[in-house]
Parts: sequence; C-alpha cells; structure tokens
Amino acid sequence: MAKFDVFGTTMIITRRDRQWMLAIDSGLGMRRPVTDVVIPHSLVEAELAQYLADIYHESASIQHPDMIKLA
Repeated sequence: MAKFDVFGTTMIITRRDRQWMLAIDSGLGMRRPVTDVVIPHSLVEAELAQYLADIYHESASIQHPDMIKLA
C-alpha cells in the first residue's frame, strides 16, 4: 500500500491480483474507489508518485502545489 497527498486529496494505492487499485481516503477509515484512472499494472511502486503527479497536475493550486508521499 502507498499513501499520497495528491495536491490536497489523500489517495491510497493498493495492489490486488497484479492490478493497482486507486482510492480516495476519507481519513475516517473509508475509501472511495477511483474508477476513471487506470494505473498500468507494469508500474512498480517507485513509479506511482510520478504517475499520479502526471495525471493530477491540473489539480495543483497555491494552497496545494505539491504531491507528497505519505506512507
């Protein structure tokens, strides 16, 4: 599992059956699956941060200019 602050939104990526699963973390133990973003199964965990930054770069703002790996 990898956890990221993606320009102000906390997201979690897990791997299940060779597929990456992306979800928004509510911070209360609930996760909402993100179904409109497909993460290539060939990516390794070290490449996930850059991939999310590339996909969500338009979400950057003055308040949230960076994408940060949390865990």
